[in-house]
Amino acid sequence: FGNPTRHTGFFAQIHNDSVLDFYLGVDAGVNTSITRGDNNNSAALLAGFGLNNLLDGKLTLLALTHIGAENPNVQSQPRLDKFLRYINDVFLTYKVSNKLSTVVEAQYIHDEYGVAGINERRIPADAFGVAGYLSYQLNERVTFNTRTEFFRDKQGFYVGAFPGNLDVANTLKGDKNTSYGSPGNYFEQTIGITFKPWFEKQVSYSGVTFRTELRYDLDTNSHRQFSLGNKSVVGTGKNHQLTAAIDLMMPF
Repeated sequence: FGNPTRHTGFFAQIHNDSVLDFYLGVDAGVNTSITRGDNNNSAALLAGFGLNNLLDGKLTLLALTHIGAENPNVQSQPRLDKFLRYINDVFLTYKVSNKLSTVVEAQYIHDEYGVAGINERRIPADAFGVAGYLSYQLNERVTFNTRTEFFRDKQGFYVGAFPGNLDVANTLKGDKNTSYGSPGNYFEQTIGITFKPWFEKQVSYSGVTFRTELRYDLDTNSHRQFSLGNKSVVGTGKNHQLTAAIDLMMPF
């Protein structure tokens, strides 16, 4: 729930030795791009480190932080883009066997600007979450995957509903929109199958992969942000949602 969908910028990975890696990058911010695609013309820092080949090569750790101004430039609030947002992630990957591997991710986010409180006094927005991933290779072509996630949005700042078709883009730009959020807990469970087709050996192009997923989301909010009914009335949706998806991945 808390991870950005994309970054635009430069990123470097420095291999210090077989155990220690360093990560350093500069980008345009969360879910933005360069020039007109940046909502505040402010750069952000992405940095971290990784520990590899722990426990006889079975365990790795990756810790990353992203720091930058993410709120849009708005004429009525000229200092809005000066407040920083901190996104911190830690990943632990453990290879149980040749077929079974697990990942645990923990996340904490803090935005200095946050939400409006009493008398328009700003309240910084905090959120945290944890996710567990499990992958089991049934055979050389089929892998079973599952993900379980919990996310706590304390001020209702990071997770929201976007009834209008352009609400996501307008929210990022700071333009008028009908999106809304509410404090609460979010749960998510995903199961899926990754399949490598048999025909890749018969063609010169290899690496084609199909991925199917079934995802169930649940929130504890009274605003009922899933499957909105009347888009103009908050609370007319549902507190749960079921999503099915299939991906075709072709490396190049």
